[in-house]
Amino acid sequence: MIIYFVLNDCFIHSNNDQAKLAFCLLYEIEKTVHFELNHATFNLHMAWRILKKMLDYLLELRRRALHVIMFFALFFLVFFFFANDLFSALIKPLLNALSANESLIATQITSPVFTPIKLAANAAMLCTAPFALLQIWQFIAPGLYRQERQHLRAAMIMSFALFLLGLLFGFYIVLPFMFHFFAKAVPSGVKLLPDMANALDFITRMLLLFGLCFQVPLLCLTLVQLEWIDITLLKTIRPYVIVAAFVIGMLLTPPDVFSQIILAVPLCLLYELGIVLAGCVQPKINDKNYPNKQSTD
Repeated sequence: MIIYFVLNDCFIHSNNDQAKLAFCLLYEIEKTVHFELNHATFNLHMAWRILKKMLDYLLELRRRALHVIMFFALFFLVFFFFANDLFSALIKPLLNALSANESLIATQITSPVFTPIKLAANAAMLCTAPFALLQIWQFIAPGLYRQERQHLRAAMIMSFALFLLGLLFGFYIVLPFMFHFFAKAVPSGVKLLPDMANALDFITRMLLLFGLCFQVPLLCLTLVQLEWIDITLLKTIRPYVIVAAFVIGMLLTPPDVFSQIILAVPLCLLYELGIVLAGCVQPKINDKNYPNKQSTD
């Protein structure tokens, strides 16, 4: 602005056209520079606000992650002191299937120590999962609409409940039946002596698979509610889903037909349950999309 006042004074006392032109050019340059400086200052201010907001989100995420880690450590310490009792309870379906002269063995020196510790860590993760979901929910909920919060809250609760139901189904129904089948299939003269580490890995893997399989009805229901697919498509792809279920059973279970079937059949039944639930939701979605639709003869 100083340049403007100086040149303005010169312009008033001068009749030279070149001086007038120079004044106009310098005035436009100064105005442009001021505009660019103000624009740059505004951009820097907005960038700082965005960066500060991102830092706040990262700090909040870090705080919630630390809370989850603390809960995991607390549960791990609790389960660590009861690791042997927990191992005995988890391995009970296998022990009930073995004969009196058969038992578990440890093929490695470190197995009696690290196997219960591994089980304690798995149990701690399972018990920490609800708290972790709560922290995730509290982190993302402020950015969601009211209807989105309601749907997501219901989906998270239903997902965890179905996962627990899958664990209970696998532990109390599938595993005892499977272990008795394997024990009866042992040829005469062969003694079944499972390794404790391998037995624990097998049990935890099967329980995890059944917990995930029980998410299928929720998946079908969610896809229909989001209107990504409809119930007609679910029924159309049913043969492909059945084939995929047996392929998944072949890839994720031990290499025998019985294990493949015992995972694939519940998966197919759960898919049928998902179709039934989706059929209950589909009419409501149609009514919402076409509230004034009139039936014609």
